Amino acid sequence: MQRAEAAAAANPPDFQTALLEANKAIEADERFWPAYVFRGLVLGQMGRSPEALESFLRATSLNPGQAAAHRGAAIAAYNEQQYELAWANLVQAIQAGDEQAAGLVQAMIASAPPPPDLDDQLNAARIFLAPLDTGLYDSAADLRTMGGVSRRDPRLMNQTAASDTDVDFYELARQMRLALVTSRLFGLVPREDMAGYSMTIEIHDVGGNVTAGGSTSMSAGESGMGNQQANATPRRSGPRSVNGYIKLRDLQTNDVVYSRLLDLANMSAIADLHADMTRHVEFIEAWVMEEKR
Repeated sequence: MQRAEAAAAANPPDFQTALLEANKAIEADERFWPAYVFRGLVLGQMGRSPEALESFLRATSLNPGQAAAHRGAAIAAYNEQQYELAWANLVQAIQAGDEQAAGLVQAMIASAPPPPDLDDQLNAARIFLAPLDTGLYDSAADLRTMGGVSRRDPRLMNQTAASDTDVDFYELARQMRLALVTSRLFGLVPREDMAGYSMTIEIHDVGGNVTAGGSTSMSAGESGMGNQQANATPRRSGPRSVNGYIKLRDLQTNDVVYSRLLDLANMSAIADLHADMTRHVEFIEAWVMEEKR
């Protein structure tokens, strides 16, 4: 990306070379979201607004809640007169703490009617999604042995399968971020110090190997909607099944105020994973509405 940035910063700017170098970065790593943001900026400077919008949206898909990507998408969508999409991304950028995006609100209002619940969205509860907590799963996997050899030992554990699990964990977190960023009751933020709540996804088991009374137990003192499932035995099993908990911690009190069983049939099926994460966010939205009564 250094060559791309240098070309764009040259006097005069060499946008063609910058675009070429950004494309090379994307070819090297299709999940490298900064390259999509940079490419969107370059395409915008070249007057290729539809392509810029596509690139920004790809960045927001790879890293939902990334402020610069959402701001770029908002501006590109506005230029294409896709005002609903522009407002959605502008709100998401502001929720993520982008001051430049906040400065665009009045200009947008002057030419594109805002959503009726704009104020509610801008004041929505902020959530920070913590990195996946796989500690219990990792510990359980290390303890499970076959003839005295850990199941995570390279002699028994297919390295491709391990890599696939890492990819699936990435996708699980990405789908939760997508579900949160599209919620009208929450704003996804990049840092915990910007949030009112911190969400943790605990992975207790992959593949249905959990033992009864083991890693599915919930810490004492936790409360919130969904806790009636606290001692439930995970129902689903299979090579890519996942069991654990989704927990919400109030950062003012440091109390876990919400906990619900996570029970996924196949985390490798992206469509199913997206539906499951959307459903869990809807559960949390219902809990928030109940708490407000």
